[in-house]
Amino acid sequence: VIAAAISSTGSARDLINRGTNGTIDLVVSSFALAESQRNIARKAPRALPVLQLIRGSLQRRVVDPPAQLVATVAQTVAPKDAPIVATALTANRPG
Repeated sequence: VIAAAISSTGSARDLINRGTNGTIDLVVSSFALAESQRNIARKAPRALPVLQLIRGSLQRRVVDPPAQLVATVAQTVAPKDAPIVATALTANRPG
């Protein structure tokens, strides 16, 4: 999300564009959106308006994993990455 907001070209923006036009399904967590907001505000504030557009297009695709799953995943991956991995696992569950 951060790279897509900062650059109008490249793989990250292509991925967001494909998700926006329905070619692929994108899933994001509230954690990832908040982390993106903090990092862009600090490192590239000029990209904040683009981030808001991206957030708007992803809003219906927000999946937040259960806290217990994040804790379990943190035993296997770096704790800072656990919310992202847990989101992927949650999004991939059937039903």
